Amino acid sequence: MQKHAAAQPPPSAPAAVSAEVIHHPSGNGATREAAAEPAMPMGSAAGEGIVRVEPGGQLKFPDPVARDMLDWREGERALRDILAGGDQDAAALLDAVARQEVVEQEVTVRTGDVSQALHVTALASRARDGNQRGALLILRRVE
Repeated sequence: MQKHAAAQPPPSAPAAVSAEVIHHPSGNGATREAAAEPAMPMGSAAGEGIVRVEPGGQLKFPDPVARDMLDWREGERALRDILAGGDQDAAALLDAVARQEVVEQEVTVRTGDVSQALHVTALASRARDGNQRGALLILRRVE
């Protein structure tokens, strides 16, 4: 059997490599590398912002689009700080995600002195044992 060299991405394009775990009936697993693909920020190509919400409501790891949508220049933020309804809206959204796994709704966010409507898709983030570890928010501007 002949082996062929895999095509390399252009030098300017970063490469991402993922691993696939193959489970055997014996319970042993083997790891196989998937094909390398150029990496790009999730969401940014579609005008969507992505941010993680920790179980306590702290926002973490916003992508550049989410930072722009939320006028987030520095420091830390919590979900209650950006939702116009504060603690009540934050608790309601996180509770809905815990019960339903996926929630889609329009929310009003505060960005400085301005409020704006955003469409939010919230996805529950769970540990392997099934316990919720927070949520992933996908933000889109409402037109």
